[in-house]
Amino acid sequence: MIRLGREHSRLFWAERGYSYIPNKQVFIRSDDVVWDEMERRWLYKSRILVPMRFNDPRIIGIAVEAS
Repeated sequence: MIRLGREHSRLFWAERGYSYIPNKQVFIRSDDVVWDEMERRWLYKSRILVPMRFNDPRIIGIAVEAS
């Protein structure tokens, strides 16, 4: 899971042209994130789909959780 703090969440979506964090599927110019309708969350596209958490209160920057 990729966890982003408040400022990095804002920057992530600002780079994609949004001033807010969308909580549903929206048109995104870049194809690096997709909306998972079953789990209702955003996934980052790499070799595998990685879930993302925005505005995580415990994170100040960026954290990547692995299992």
